Amino acid sequence: MAINTIRNKYRDNGGVMRTLIFCPIIVLRNWKKELMLSTQLPENVISVVDGSTAAKRLKQIHNPDNLIIIINYEAMRTKGIFKALLDWMPDIVVCDE
Repeated sequence: MAINTIRNKYRDNGGVMRTLIFCPIIVLRNWKKELMLSTQLPENVISVVDGSTAAKRLKQIHNPDNLIIIINYEAMRTKGIFKALLDWMPDIVVCDE
């Protein structure tokens, strides 16, 4: 349902909008898989932010190709993540459970 809503927003806007998806860590990759199945977006514009270090996560967020960022809630505890996401300025924010 959320993906259909996102797609409708993209259609109404005339294109993909910066989209930030918060979800439990266990479904990070599933969100990307479902987006790939439901859209015609290239894989490189969908970033799953994970990793054991803040530097790795921040590098993923700062990827200039990002149109969609998928991140788990706990990552927000990592220093600098919140500011990096604010600076990225998403147009749509989805909170999954």
